[in-house]
Amino acid sequence: PDGAKVSGTTAGPAYVLAKYAAISGDPAILEGMKKALVWLRTQRVPRGAQGWECPIFQPDVLASAMAVRAFVWGYMATGDESYLDDARFWARTGLPFQYAWDDGQHPGMRYASIPVFGSTFMTHSWLGLPVQWCGLVYAYGLVELQRFDKNDRWRKQVEGMTVSAMYQQWPMDNPELAGTYPDSFARYFAGRNPVFINPEDIQVNLMALRGLDPGLRVARAQMGDGWASVTAPGDVTASVEGATLRAQVKYVPGEIVYLTVAPVALGQDAAFSAGGEALNRSDDLPPGATGWAYHSDTHILCLGVRCDAQGTASVALHGLAYSPISPPQPKSGWEFEEGVQGWTVGHSCTVAPADG
Repeated sequence: PDGAKVSGTTAGPAYVLAKYAAISGDPAILEGMKKALVWLRTQRVPRGAQGWECPIFQPDVLASAMAVRAFVWGYMATGDESYLDDARFWARTGLPFQYAWDDGQHPGMRYASIPVFGSTFMTHSWLGLPVQWCGLVYAYGLVELQRFDKNDRWRKQVEGMTVSAMYQQWPMDNPELAGTYPDSFARYFAGRNPVFINPEDIQVNLMALRGLDPGLRVARAQMGDGWASVTAPGDVTASVEGATLRAQVKYVPGEIVYLTVAPVALGQDAAFSAGGEALNRSDDLPPGATGWAYHSDTHILCLGVRCDAQGTASVALHGLAYSPISPPQPKSGWEFEEGVQGWTVGHSCTVAPADG
């Protein structure tokens, strides 16, 4: 029905809101995230995340994946432990979509991932037919959950789905497609249906299994009457000592790691260092550069720091203050000095700016 709402129609946008709220500390986005997660708590079945192709009322593992990630990032945004309980619930809802057995004849059958329990708008059923990219997105949701819930069952699922995907990849005897994996694993786990997908989602889960998870993490530190978020693509800690925020990131030995700190304002005495060495200001901190840049419109401080031989980067940030951005205020304006400014027309109308 027009306007129908299910877990899958909310979980994806809720994840985007939660991730943005955790990284930026934007209070308006944070409130939107909380509303989305309150509504998502009223749902108990993962369904409807692939409405471009499938009826939205049928169970859907992508809804499980997005809901897990939404609540994990909700926890990172707020520190509210109850969000981790929700993430564990939605993680369990994804388990029935994974093959839990194999017949000994078809490598990759065990942990092959069914996308939905139902049909497509095209010409076939998805019942029992693996679509591994959906499982790999769910697997990385479990990777994010494992940062806070070390239960080995999540790791076993991630490993199983990743191994199944690797069995599904085209071998080197097909040089044009070697390394890609199929949209669906057809003919009872013996055939590959197009389109053929680049192995990014295999790689990100494989890296995580080997202790090199490249995904972003957030550490929160209380600063005055608010919380600052320190975000980095590695395990990160943060604390405040007097007027200094200290953060440490575990990354790749000898490589440059990038961090953001938000929402903050710079004091007149602001001074930033890494490993005891002063960091210089940069206008935009381009890739490969060390130093820092500040984005006044979002109140986000960006830093580039080279890791030591152990893969650790430590920064000391003096002279920051917690400073959330103000929500945008509604405004009416009828000045057209710069053209039609986004107004569009329908039917047989025309529109053009005139006389301001």
